[in-house]
Amino acid sequence: MAANVLNEKNGQNGENIAFEVILKPATPNGPRKTPKSSPRPLSQEEIKRKLLDAADRRKSVEAEKLKKIQKLQERGEEAREKVQELNNSFQAETQRTLEAKMGALEENRNAQILALQNKLRERIKKVEDVRQASEKYTKELAERIEKKLEVSDENRKSQMKNMLDRLKEHEKHVQEVLETSQSVEQEKKEKMILKMNEVLQNKNNLVQQMLDKLRDHDKRVEEVRQRVKLLRSFSEEDNKENSTEQTENE
Repeated sequence: MAANVLNEKNGQNGENIAFEVILKPATPNGPRKTPKSSPRPLSQEEIKRKLLDAADRRKSVEAEKLKKIQKLQERGEEAREKVQELNNSFQAETQRTLEAKMGALEENRNAQILALQNKLRERIKKVEDVRQASEKYTKELAERIEKKLEVSDENRKSQMKNMLDRLKEHEKHVQEVLETSQSVEQEKKEKMILKMNEVLQNKNNLVQQMLDKLRDHDKRVEEVRQRVKLLRSFSEEDNKENSTEQTENE
């Protein structure tokens, strides 16, 4: 052990020397050593207090878990509302687009029908003008024939025959023109009907495509809902497992 030399004394005759040595400094404020005692049994109050503390800790853990579950549910609800909002927005936009396209198709169809009606009226007017001109020409020709008949009776029959033949040929030509015009108009009507049917078929195809897109979107929304439901199921199972572990630990 180390020794601390505090003082040195000389004898009167210089022969004897004495030292004061302190082996360990005094520690008046140090902790007192207490004898070891056997553990005493817990009282009812201490047991009750420990149980209450354990119950409080369990409630605190459960409250934290409930908060986490509530946050997950709120996130799932927000996701569902967002999906529903997107779905409604997509449906509204699709409806507006479809209505706009339908309106444009209807306007184009009406414009085409109006143009066809105008062409038919022009054609009918031309045919009527030809008919009136033919009647006028026939009348004038008949007047000239009558005048010529007055001049010569012999030439009257010959001229009458020639004129009648010309009239027949002219009437035949007029009839052919009328039939040709009617045939052309009928052909145009048939073409217009075919074109209208094609437009309607294209419109139906467009509507079917829009419906397919809506069904695909609804399918994606259902998949998101199933994922949210699965997330909730996992959260409930995790909560049950944690509750079981907490009970076993207690």
